[in-house]
Amino acid sequence: MKIPIKLHNGVFIPIKPSQAEKLVNGAVYTLDVHKQRTLAQNRALHKYFNLLAYELNNRGQHCWCETVRGYVMWSDLLIKELIWRPMQKLILNKVSTSDLDIGEINKIYEKVSEVIFDRFYFTLPFPKE
Repeated sequence: MKIPIKLHNGVFIPIKPSQAEKLVNGAVYTLDVHKQRTLAQNRALHKYFNLLAYELNNRGQHCWCETVRGYVMWSDLLIKELIWRPMQKLILNKVSTSDLDIGEINKIYEKVSEVIFDRFYFTLPFPKE
């Protein structure tokens, strides 16, 4: 939800959209309100990266690394950067995981799970925390 606001005596106050057009010398700002994920949800997201890395490694499905021209074991960071973030960019056109709300995390998780199942024949439930 976007709320137009203006700065008045050092304080931001909400205004009606019709008032925004009438301001002559005053700048109008927009406050974008969205539900960001909680710390518990953030921990769950990073736990998922860790669990997925562990399961892929446990199944012998290592990550090809062009720099060393060989396979390396998955880590939570590799999962985030090579699997999660590209999917996030593709689906939501967002770069940072900190910009995601819980509904967006669910969308990406569902698609990542689908891809992991199609390629490696397993899924992992999203952690509670």
